Amino acid sequence: MIRNLSVLLLLFLTLPGFVLGRPVAWWGFDEGKVRIVKDRVSGEVDEIHGNYWYAEGVSGSCLKLDGYATHVARLRAKSPRLGEDPTVVEL
Repeated sequence: MIRNLSVLLLLFLTLPGFVLGRPVAWWGFDEGKVRIVKDRVSGEVDEIHGNYWYAEGVSGSCLKLDGYATHVARLRAKSPRLGEDPTVVEL
């Protein structure tokens, strides 16, 4: 089953020293048809893995996800430390 989703992914996490509700990761997926995406909060460049397709979005481009295996990968050493109650928001 393939889901056609326009995804703007914001990641809100409880982090030591950070204000609650402030995104600690935000991928807009406007880079074009490549397997890398830049986190607009940290500036880190991450890789997209899985089955997805770029499409025209409401603003820029978006991803069509397979709904199963697609994910953004980042090295653990470059990732923010997660609190107990992380929240992922799809807009």
